[in-house]
Amino acid sequence: HMPQLLGLCVCMAVLSVRHLSLEELAYKAGTDKSKDDHKYVDVYAALFDPLRTSVRNITELGVAAGQSIELWHNYFPNAHVFGIDQNIRPRLRKDFSYMPHVHLLKADAYVSSLDALSLTAGSMDIVIDDAQHETAQIERALATFFPLVRPGGYYVIEDIEWDRETSSVRMLNTKLSAATERVLHENAAFFVDSLFGHRNFSEWKRRTGDRWTLDRERHNSHLAIIRKRADDVPPFEMHFGERAMRPKG
Repeated sequence: HMPQLLGLCVCMAVLSVRHLSLEELAYKAGTDKSKDDHKYVDVYAALFDPLRTSVRNITELGVAAGQSIELWHNYFPNAHVFGIDQNIRPRLRKDFSYMPHVHLLKADAYVSSLDALSLTAGSMDIVIDDAQHETAQIERALATFFPLVRPGGYYVIEDIEWDRETSSVRMLNTKLSAATERVLHENAAFFVDSLFGHRNFSEWKRRTGDRWTLDRERHNSHLAIIRKRADDVPPFEMHFGERAMRPKG
């Protein structure tokens, strides 16, 4: 009866945290998405709090120690959480075996297809890319997994850093593929520096070191957020220099 008892304890533990905020759950899970780390929870709470009970499926690329998977499992009470990584630790499978809404898929996200992963296009409310962070890999993942997002859903790219040769933030000042540009142009896309307003930036810089944080501009705490349009993009119409800030008549 030990497995059943353990499963019951896990269920009770999950129920005990379902009332907590995303910020509180991030601290509890120990993820570096927390307010005093990358500070992604500030962004995610603004986007996802209104959707908390309606999200049914979320996928994260990159599992590592499983803290983000735990976070999403506890935050979205009605969601199935899919984690994709080519190195799923046996301990993680054991830890999550009592959470039937967690699905760990061992695969290389950069060579896999949705069919190979048994995932259906348009089935995800949210996809988060927290795997490899080079621009080429980001674009490859976007090409594969953006079709997974339903209309109105979100695709988020985490940990975008700067180019060491040019000091420019990647994706903002990088030549992107035509396919990536098309996704950005045809959907609602924006870019966020989540370290803005960090309450202890000096400590974050000390812990992450120059490899990840040089200053308040050159660091790896940028997010690209894409919301898939449910309708067609309108025809191009720019107002600056013509109608904008000019009186009517």
